[in-house]
Amino acid sequence: MRILLLIILMSNINCETDYIPIVKTGCLPLSTIRNSEFLGIKESFYYYAQGRMTNNDDYEFIYKNNRIVEITLGNNRYEEYSFNSDNFVSETKQYRKDSDDEGFKLVLNYEYTYENGRLVKAHEKVDNEKLYYYFNDNENIDSLITKNIEGDIIQSEHFTYDAKNNSFKNICHPLFNYNWWITKRTPNNIISYLNNKPGTFNNPSYYDVEIEYNEFDYPISTLTKFSSGSSSLVITEYIDCE
Repeated sequence: MRILLLIILMSNINCETDYIPIVKTGCLPLSTIRNSEFLGIKESFYYYAQGRMTNNDDYEFIYKNNRIVEITLGNNRYEEYSFNSDNFVSETKQYRKDSDDEGFKLVLNYEYTYENGRLVKAHEKVDNEKLYYYFNDNENIDSLITKNIEGDIIQSEHFTYDAKNNSFKNICHPLFNYNWWITKRTPNNIISYLNNKPGTFNNPSYYDVEIEYNEFDYPISTLTKFSSGSSSLVITEYIDCE
């Protein structure tokens, strides 16, 4: 394993009320090893400086006024972030370049709606789809309903959780592919998932998760078993656990 840069962490901040790119006190992900039957083995490292994540092996973070405003993935993809007056992400725009002749094009554009500080809806403006979020009493997403432009339900997703700490609970800032991460960055960890998507192959689809934890109740081994018969294993190491 490579020697990481010196990590300098700043003071605690409340992610739930101050959505700015400062890390909280507690376990922070240092590295992940993903072993997938389809994608093979991939190891990623996370780097921190001055109280915030600066980059990992795949992404570069661009800050302005103490907020992440852009994350780049290589030379051909990037995502931009806008914030509302309550410091919540209000809009994300993801761009991709398939060729030098075409240049960058907008591929995903989400606008987010909140009520009493809680996310209730996301409008994806490229495909004109609307996503509706429903939470349980522990602030985990209980279900996610997606409707098309006609208002028809085209996908319904349902989640159950453990009572342990999510690996990224102390990282307050956006991560690349922000909308995908919303259901992955709940207070607790998903242990089962059901996806009902009418008219698609292998519908409904689902997965179950087996998790091992460290002494601070953060996942160190996460084995996901999919309804298709495939599986994925993620091994996570942490720093600054308290």
